[in-house]
Amino acid sequence: MHFPPRRILAALDGGEASHRATALAALIAGRTGAALDVLHVTAFDAPAYFTSDQISRLEAEHELARAAARDRIAADLESRGVVPDGIVIVDSAVADEAILEQASRYDLVCMGTHGRRGARRWWLGSVAERVALGAPVPVLVVRGDNATDPSVFARVTVAGAEGARLGQVMTYATALAGAFEGVVEPSPSLEACPADVLAGSSLVVVARGSGAGGMSTVTTTSLRECGRPLLIVPVAAGAQKDSQ
Repeated sequence: MHFPPRRILAALDGGEASHRATALAALIAGRTGAALDVLHVTAFDAPAYFTSDQISRLEAEHELARAAARDRIAADLESRGVVPDGIVIVDSAVADEAILEQASRYDLVCMGTHGRRGARRWWLGSVAERVALGAPVPVLVVRGDNATDPSVFARVTVAGAEGARLGQVMTYATALAGAFEGVVEPSPSLEACPADVLAGSSLVVVARGSGAGGMSTVTTTSLRECGRPLLIVPVAAGAQKDSQ
């Protein structure tokens, strides 16, 4: 876990949430001097009955399509004021697996979530959840209605962590907030009413260990009600004291 990050990966699927995540990734990269790559996942699967010649022709066509997609993404991002250092096009039928495969090459992953409204806003077995629980690096998860300016880092709340976990996550959160002249709030208990606890937060940071699904039941339940951007930070193996 490294802050400031040296390399940031933004996963872009074309939706508004992923564009907002990419904008925040660019904002962090600009403040920290990190390199920014944008990842787009596309599916390519030749039918089993294709001959080798047919597969070769299809692969050639797909390579042209990848190049066109790269140009299209670059133009779209530039129109939004984002100029990444690289655009990575990955062929995969499973988006979360593709993102996780790339994640180990980076210090931070930023992505959007298409969480539902109401009582189950986003912690629903989505691509974002699987990446957040499986990536070896911090993952910033952004909703389609979240802000994309420095105000996101103005009041950072570290939630659902204690002991050694809290120390590691506070260190990371303090460094991130400090890059934007923000402040970090003391870690609140989520046992009561998370909507009230997190109401004044601009960004919520939670710790993720390796046991029991990575986070406590209280924490994951609370995140269903949280409309703020979420930063999930993995903690070292020796600091996994869960608060259930």
